[in-house]
Amino acid sequence: MATSTNAAFIAQYSNEVKQLWAQNDTRLMDTLRVHKNVVGSTYNFHRMAAVVANTKSRDAAITALDPTATQVTATLADYYAGIYIDKLDELKTNANLRAEYAKAAVGAINRKVDDVIITELANAANTTATVAGGLTLAKILECVTYLNTNEVDPEKRVLVIGAKQISEALAIQQLTSSDYVQVQAILQAGVGSALGMKWIMSNRLPKVSANRTCFAFNGDSIGLAVGQDVTTEVNYIPERVAYLTNSYVSLGAKIIDDLGITKMTCVE
Repeated sequence: MATSTNAAFIAQYSNEVKQLWAQNDTRLMDTLRVHKNVVGSTYNFHRMAAVVANTKSRDAAITALDPTATQVTATLADYYAGIYIDKLDELKTNANLRAEYAKAAVGAINRKVDDVIITELANAANTTATVAGGLTLAKILECVTYLNTNEVDPEKRVLVIGAKQISEALAIQQLTSSDYVQVQAILQAGVGSALGMKWIMSNRLPKVSANRTCFAFNGDSIGLAVGQDVTTEVNYIPERVAYLTNSYVSLGAKIIDDLGITKMTCVE
């Protein structure tokens, strides 16, 4: 039961409730390889290794190639964000509690989606060499060099950094000058691209002591298996004489190709 509802028990109340600031959307889900409508508790993402071309003599049979096929398995987990609204509580306030609680529940689930993705990204093996200091152009170029060296497709490249790193990026002329960046994309705090990567700001990136872990990756390098997309319901529960506003999702993330992901440490 939502125990703090009585804070709204007043004679007259504003028609709107101010939701306290928090991330309410998923910022990473649309950047990945996503497979929806998964049936079962696991999903296999299939991988195929590169092959090497060869030659043949005139009139000879070609030597057939045998691509190595493997798979990685994403395990789905279920997440819920449910809030009870006592039916009689609604008589004591003219705020639309069901709508506001639904908004809060959806935000909680969307944040959990990003947490699942970030947790899996953190399992990547590669970390750029430069650790000291905050975000610098040199560090970003290390990420770009790593991806280029491993022949990672330039399409769907993503750079995920925190709020502190966005501020540091604004001090780098090569990133903020219109000579280098389209429409000063970084000034939009993650809406746009620079150095061939889509920039996304997330305050949910892991931080140990003063070290924030950021990520550069190609979206096809990590998969998200979704059994149940983000769904919200409002149901009346007679036993509780209350409405249950509930958002839920079932999904799991898994690295498909570790070569397409690199981690970057930034000191805050």
